[in-house]
Amino acid sequence: MKLATFFAIAGLATCLAQGPRPGNRPGGEGRQPNFDSLKSYLALSDTQLQSLQQLHQQHSQANQPLFDQIRQKQQELRQLQRSANPDPAAVGRLVQEIQALHNRLRDSRSALPAQTTNVLTPDQKTKLKALEEAAKLQDEIRQAMALALLAPPERGEGAPGMMGMPGGGPRFGRGPR
Repeated sequence: MKLATFFAIAGLATCLAQGPRPGNRPGGEGRQPNFDSLKSYLALSDTQLQSLQQLHQQHSQANQPLFDQIRQKQQELRQLQRSANPDPAAVGRLVQEIQALHNRLRDSRSALPAQTTNVLTPDQKTKLKALEEAAKLQDEIRQAMALALLAPPERGEGAPGMMGMPGGGPRFGRGPR
């Protein structure tokens, strides 16, 4: 029974230890996104976009200690898992500590939209609400495109599409673009 508990905790710990990918979290390395489409859709001014980016950067900097603590605890967990006879109690403790740090990060992230939406005008907030509703349908849209019920969105010439390839990637026998 102890061994089964250990492996269950170790499996969970491995999932948690992977954490977010560096390019997908605030403060991480990665390409700076292009906000032209959002800027156009919401009719954001340059000042508004700069304010939004500044709020995001401040949030990232404020949470950097949490990211550092998570990284440190994940490293400790990996080292413990690699040891010849890992202590299940120590593994469980580290898993709980990592989860608590992730919860603090989630709580911090949940406060950010209230700050960022204060930058928007009432009309922009209305458009944002429509964007939120559309985002809830991502799975349905992706599945409908997979069954050819919906055509993929048209992209500008040379713009990256599916798989980051210009024009949306391979066509797999669907004829000319």
